Amino acid sequence: MLRLPPPPFLPPFLSPTLLPSPPSHACTCPPSPLGLDNAISISVTHPTWTRTRINDELDHHTGWVFRSSFDPPLSSPAGWGAFSCDGCIPDYINGARTIRDLYELSKDTEGKYTVPVLWDKATSTIVNNESGDIMKMLNDNFNFLAMNPTLNLKPLELAKAVDQYNLWLHENINDGVYKCGFATSQAAYEEAVEGVVGAMDHAEALLGRQRYLLGDRLTEADVRLFPTLVRFDEVSEGGKKEGRGKVPGCVVLSFFVFCLLT
Repeated sequence: MLRLPPPPFLPPFLSPTLLPSPPSHACTCPPSPLGLDNAISISVTHPTWTRTRINDELDHHTGWVFRSSFDPPLSSPAGWGAFSCDGCIPDYINGARTIRDLYELSKDTEGKYTVPVLWDKATSTIVNNESGDIMKMLNDNFNFLAMNPTLNLKPLELAKAVDQYNLWLHENINDGVYKCGFATSQAAYEEAVEGVVGAMDHAEALLGRQRYLLGDRLTEADVRLFPTLVRFDEVSEGGKKEGRGKVPGCVVLSFFVFCLLT
């Protein structure tokens, strides 16, 4: 993992994979309320892995690839399905075809080619590839370019509470969805579903009493909750089979999502 060095690094280009990964999706959320939309460009990979070196018969690596929304659907590496490229945004900075290309441009040819990626276009280097670190950088390091520099998604006086909520969200909602989808027994599945539904009910009750998770101000915790909620019915229920607790049935959570979208 590459850490953020001192200037002249500038906020460049954020490359997440949007649909399958709530942490990557969450990284795309701070630029809007912070007013960094015009300072940081975003590219979005296709949600399906495909071979990254199609011209090398000996290279069987599969991973994230860039596509245009106008490209034809892609199948999985095993040849299953045909998945639309809707929502994909190419890498207009480097013209990279894959996330692997970005790592190799950064002279990293050994590690896992993961997302999200925060890319510095001035030096053609990966600055960071861990979602929590990237969210912190967007909040702390780019105020000089932000249109809303007074907004702090993790103020010092709330930092401990934000961390506690982030952990709770990860274990009970964001990661809870994956526990449902990858459960290997009926008992594990039912336990995971109950955990997600219970956590959603708790969030519904909490946000029924206050505007945001920590009161009357938007924080990183809200930003981390948003991706799972906005994707829940299409991605989570369809792909990870949580059979109860649709977001449209949670009036307060639905309104919370609507407010953040607008």
